[in-house]
Amino acid sequence: MRETLIYVTNIDAYEMSMIMQARLENIKNDDKPRLDHLNKLCWALGSISGCMSEEEENKFVVTVIKELLTLCEKTFGKSYKA
Repeated sequence: MRETLIYVTNIDAYEMSMIMQARLENIKNDDKPRLDHLNKLCWALGSISGCMSEEEENKFVVTVIKELLTLCEKTFGKSYKA
């Protein structure tokens, strides 16, 4: 799976980042986000590191971190946030 994500990212890094951001947005908009979906998405995000130019990757990482912080603010319960 990791190799497939790397190949697809090398083909079109912008489209891959848009897909990942859309998935994160879907998780964020759920009333009660499923942790397994979030874990899978975070794994996928980590697996494509180094596949984009440094500028693209920095912008992408900042966007993802902002979305994750927004999700954390929205989430209730200390154990759920961890």
